Amino acid sequence: SSGINAEYGGEWNGKLKFTDESNKSSEVINTEVLSVVPKLVKPVCEQKENESRRLWRDVTLALRNNDIDKATAAKTANEERQRSEGKARAAEDIAWVPSYFELEGESWIYKKSLAEPK
Repeated sequence: SSGINAEYGGEWNGKLKFTDESNKSSEVINTEVLSVVPKLVKPVCEQKENESRRLWRDVTLALRNNDIDKATAAKTANEERQRSEGKARAAEDIAWVPSYFELEGESWIYKKSLAEPK
């Protein structure tokens, strides 16, 4: 697929408006009245090094402890490591291949449809 299929706006923790560009129909969702569904994630010790909760755990812990300096240092270390890894790949002419997304034209598309069963 290419082009814009849908447009959305609003706040993730408030009201969101989704518009289907094919027929201009819209739907508003008020997230404030929805129940919270717990995330199903592997324990951090079972995650790959680049999985979000493992990668950002030091930042999250520092923010929970209101230690902005430590959070900033952890965030900077993550970003610097990612830049360094990117430069190393570029020097070896190794393309980055995302695990869950693929480039389609100018858009990154999730490899598995969210509508498909797991």
